[in-house]
Amino acid sequence: MHSLAQQQLSHMWLRAWFAIVTLTLAGVVVYLQVGLSNHYLDRLVRFEQQISAPIVVVSTSGTLLDLQPMTPEVEARVRASSVVEAFEVRSRSMVDLAAGPTGYPLAALAVDVTGPGLSAPRALSQASRQLLVTPGHVLLTDKDAEMTGFRLGDSFVVAGHRLQIVGRIKGGFGRNGSLVSQQTRDLLVPAIPRTEPLKPRIILVRGQKGQLLSETLGRLNQVLHLFGAQAMSREDYVRGLVQEGIEQNQDVRAYLYLATAVGLIALLIIAQSVQSMIAGQRSELATLVAIGVTRWRIGLIVLEQALWLGLIAAALAIPTALVGQMVLERFDVPIALHLAQILPISGIILVTAVLAGLVAIPSVLTLKPVQLLR
Repeated sequence: MHSLAQQQLSHMWLRAWFAIVTLTLAGVVVYLQVGLSNHYLDRLVRFEQQISAPIVVVSTSGTLLDLQPMTPEVEARVRASSVVEAFEVRSRSMVDLAAGPTGYPLAALAVDVTGPGLSAPRALSQASRQLLVTPGHVLLTDKDAEMTGFRLGDSFVVAGHRLQIVGRIKGGFGRNGSLVSQQTRDLLVPAIPRTEPLKPRIILVRGQKGQLLSETLGRLNQVLHLFGAQAMSREDYVRGLVQEGIEQNQDVRAYLYLATAVGLIALLIIAQSVQSMIAGQRSELATLVAIGVTRWRIGLIVLEQALWLGLIAAALAIPTALVGQMVLERFDVPIALHLAQILPISGIILVTAVLAGLVAIPSVLTLKPVQLLR
């Protein structure tokens, strides 16, 4: 009897294509919504999340988006700390360069490539770092090249100094993510005479080798809190920036609310598709009851169907979403779907399908052979 039940269910899969297609498309919507949300959030911390420094020291007053200057004593304490291997003080990071052939202005981030290199992005290759060592060299992102019209080898004059585009950066640096060295920045932004040293707004730190990050943070904060500063991990710093960005940017909040609603609707479509397929098999399932298949066994069959539907839809949604990402990016719709998110999203799709199957089981268990006469 069980073999007969399995045989009948194998024929039912021929009618499951609509549910599979629906689940797959709903899964693609979930993937692309997450990717689009990632893009909007990554814009807030595109550079900060790529810095090489594992520790960031900032003021405890103000917000992370509007960093307040710290007293020189903070730098002195970091310098004297036995748990610090290297540090880098940053007061100004963006440098305005020149307008490109399109009229769009080019701005660049100043990074350290000769010292500890703590502000240099982790994804920046050693060869690219070497290109920046020479003052006046600029690395251009693909997005900045598109916006400004600058090309590899182009040169221009800023504040009496000639700068040249010596390389291109591919990847997630995006607009205003082009790079110059701090030496180039110092050429373009001469130091203004001051009666007191320029106060740092952020200090990047690398702890001693072999030392736990938590231990380094604890030792630093014991001292820095006395001077109105705090040390935090790079990850906590990035999360704080994202949280503040969401709180202060109404457009980002509105989009995230909309993306969440669309994602929930897609999951509801997945659940409804699974339940509709199961409901469409009431006559076949009543037949199984009539030939003696136990109700608990029918419940397991329904659950197995929901599981397979979820697995197939999640598997098909992944390549379909990647193709959709490539197509949308050709139309300048930015999608930032991270590989680490694929497994959790697939799990959510699968769990939704299985839960829909569980919800449908009680209605299946009440089936009677008399259903065949209807």
